[in-house]
Amino acid sequence: MLCCGADEKQRVLRSQSRSDDPSWLPSVPGMSTMFGMGSGPTLGSEKQAKRWDVVLVSETVELSAAEKELDELERQQLLADRQSTEAQRKEVYVSLRAVGLRLHTFVERPAEGEPEKVPTRYVLISVPDDLMHETAEAIGLEKRLKPLENEPAETVAYDEYTMSKRDLFAKDKNNAAYFTSLERLQCCFHLIESPEYEKPRCAGIDLDKLVSEKVFNSYFCMDDKERLEDLKENWVNGSTLRKPPVNEIRDYLGEKIALYFAWVHLYTSWLGTLGLLSLVPFIYSLTWTESPTGTPYDNWAMPVYGLLSMIWAQLFLEAWKREQATYAYLWHIEDFEDEEALRPEYRRYVLQQKREWEFRNPAHTTTKQAWYDAIVDPKKGDKKKGQWSSVGFVPVRKDDDPLLLSNTQEVEWFNPRLRYWRLFVTTMIGLVLVSLIALVTIMLQAMKQYIRLAGGPLYADFSQLIAAFAQSVFITIMSFVWSKVGVVINDWEMHRTDTQWEDSLMMKTFSFQFINSFGPAFYIAFVQGNVAIPILHVADPVTGETVPLVDHCLDDMCYKAIYLQMLIIILSKQVSRNLLAIGPPAYQYIKSKCFKPAQSEEKVGLHRAVLRQAKLAAFQGTYMEYIEMAIQFGYVSIFAVAFPIGSIVCWLNNLLEKRTDALKIAVLVQRPRYLGTQDIGSMQGILEFVALISVFANCGILYLSSEAYYGYFPLSWGERPNFKVFVFTVVLEHVILMMKSVVAALVPDTPAWVSVEKTRGLMRKRAYDLAHLSQDAQERRARVQEARKQATWKDDDMDEDEDVF
Repeated sequence: MLCCGADEKQRVLRSQSRSDDPSWLPSVPGMSTMFGMGSGPTLGSEKQAKRWDVVLVSETVELSAAEKELDELERQQLLADRQSTEAQRKEVYVSLRAVGLRLHTFVERPAEGEPEKVPTRYVLISVPDDLMHETAEAIGLEKRLKPLENEPAETVAYDEYTMSKRDLFAKDKNNAAYFTSLERLQCCFHLIESPEYEKPRCAGIDLDKLVSEKVFNSYFCMDDKERLEDLKENWVNGSTLRKPPVNEIRDYLGEKIALYFAWVHLYTSWLGTLGLLSLVPFIYSLTWTESPTGTPYDNWAMPVYGLLSMIWAQLFLEAWKREQATYAYLWHIEDFEDEEALRPEYRRYVLQQKREWEFRNPAHTTTKQAWYDAIVDPKKGDKKKGQWSSVGFVPVRKDDDPLLLSNTQEVEWFNPRLRYWRLFVTTMIGLVLVSLIALVTIMLQAMKQYIRLAGGPLYADFSQLIAAFAQSVFITIMSFVWSKVGVVINDWEMHRTDTQWEDSLMMKTFSFQFINSFGPAFYIAFVQGNVAIPILHVADPVTGETVPLVDHCLDDMCYKAIYLQMLIIILSKQVSRNLLAIGPPAYQYIKSKCFKPAQSEEKVGLHRAVLRQAKLAAFQGTYMEYIEMAIQFGYVSIFAVAFPIGSIVCWLNNLLEKRTDALKIAVLVQRPRYLGTQDIGSMQGILEFVALISVFANCGILYLSSEAYYGYFPLSWGERPNFKVFVFTVVLEHVILMMKSVVAALVPDTPAWVSVEKTRGLMRKRAYDLAHLSQDAQERRARVQEARKQATWKDDDMDEDEDVF
């Protein structure tokens, strides 16, 4: 049980819960029953169809007006294909009904003037109330508790749901329903997708696989009308400077999306503080025209700002750790990954490996022992008795308790040796792509010299801008390529859970984007003007001989070159990112708003909102948003001394993105399925890595490129590069690293009040257990005393060696 008091610092509370009132989705008279499965009370009943959870979308077997004009042979072939697919759908519907789910169907007829469109069938799925209680207990659903008599009404407390304690849990406050729409979605997807050996009995249907095989067009979750309206009012239409209603988001969309918006808000708030500090060197560069260093981009305030930005990065990370620990405690998700279900794709592939092995080795399947002896083949998977946890597979041993051996279910297992091999192959693929990016980056940066040699002084000033723009275009193209390639190779690695899948993809994507996005700036800062490029050769203007190209910064002002490079890349990436994020969903939304139902649909009274939601774009997850924010964090921290005003630019962009992200997920896309997590995953490690690299990068840029940095040292030390300045820079770097370590050590990752409440929770649980033990002991003692009173003992009743005590 998780509980906290009403103290202000403990109130990271959910707002007043609201559930949907699906009375706007009436039972449609005259609708057909489910394909010969009977018209029992679970289908088409107006009383039971009050709350629908998931919708399956598919085509019917009917031909469109245009298809009816085909020749006879083509029509027969088309009908045969559709009837085969329809048979697969019927198997799905039978499986869903078999586990106790309610189904309801209606057909959307194409409007006049759409001869090529096929009628679309929508199958609505709902979990009956009695099955909801059974499923919620089986999956350990975290449900909010009612406040105690002496506790404030807004006190947050969660516990795993059990039917024996159902009266202790809170109902949905705006509806008479016992479970909220998010809780219903959790149970509904468990019944649909979990394997058949789970409790209660599940269907084991992989919806994503069926969609990829064109059995169904799509599936989506029904909106919670009232709660969605509250989110629009308090979140989408609210001020971007105000903290989003994180707990309301959690109650409607799940912990993963809620944590993302909590992280974005905290990051943006801290970024605004850094942006205020960046105004000092920026304003100085605009007003001080006679800079002693020869350029206003490089002034005395830059090194000071760089030092502050490195400390700022560590403080921000520590602040997020504390806030994340607070949410994990309040939402009771600290053990989420230990209890996370297997991915349907993982289970499907393991069973496919087993079937292929049995087909190729029929002789080995004659006995069960032969099967287990032969499974040592590293290319095979199996089902083994045991349980998965965050540390890996924990098998049941032969010497375990017989009760454990007999009651532990077999779960899918994939040989780790094959998985390690796949990780090695995908790593090699990533290295090849990274090498390609590094090569093209060098070519594009060296293009500046060719422009200067070909165009002379006239084009020299524009060479840096042209190269930076070309690099920005290349970064966008390679980012798009990786968005396709990365998902494919990540699927091939066989990740067990959705959390592991997303963490792995996030790490690979960031590694790719790190080189793709930061490569040009690192080249200018540490390579350009210092290293000859052997793969490119030019003719020497004096001797005429072909010599390796030495790419110098224009007028040897590399500091200005980095400044311009960062300016163009940051502006172009922020603008393109917002356009790509909001553009496609907005287009789909406009199409749905323009949708008009056919006349037949209006007659049966089907609400237009159901069909409009089906025509919205699907939600694509949050991992790409995390990666883009991590890259932005790198621009702000790694190159702080080169482009300080970047923090202001990114802060303004994030204020806009907070609004566009909220608009996208609440209005422009379909409601996503429940997405749970216990933290931000590998994103935390990525941010720690960026904060560490920022120390080395900023110190290196100051030493190699900044004239203002050398102005802090005595003139007797000489001009740059200088060994004394180098030694001082190394010492400064170690001092900053030490300061970051001290900050990380002094700031606890968990707030004190959370630690106190955890301890109090353990004390309450121990006292509760002791009280029950004491009560059980008293009852046993009373039964023994009663038995002694009624018993008549005789010496003959005992054996000679029997000990009474």
